[in-house]
Amino acid sequence: MRGLADLLGVPRWLVLAAAVAVLVGGSALLVRCHDRGVIDGHEKARSARQARAASEADRTAIANDAQRAQVRAADSHKMREAIDHAEAIDPQAVRQPAGPAVRAAADSLRDRAERSGGTAN
Repeated sequence: MRGLADLLGVPRWLVLAAAVAVLVGGSALLVRCHDRGVIDGHEKARSARQARAASEADRTAIANDAQRAQVRAADSHKMREAIDHAEAIDPQAVRQPAGPAVRAAADSLRDRAERSGGTAN
């Protein structure tokens, strides 16, 4: 220290204070960089968890939509069969304003409402 102070022509305490300031500032900079890295790592992990959760929710929604579509297709097919059966039994009634086809559709809707827990009048 004395050699550096003599070389620079400044008091020894000033060189010592400058060295302490550089050490403190450097360590503060290292701590800040480390903390920033830790925070970034946690943020990335949280974003990844959120993305996985959103992806899983999307997969579940798609599966539920597909299942509902299958149920609707089966209900539609059953209703079409009931209408066709009613028309085959009484083809003349098909020409009437309300006949067996309407009755079959109403029965199908009533059955669906009873299965889902609702009431149909």
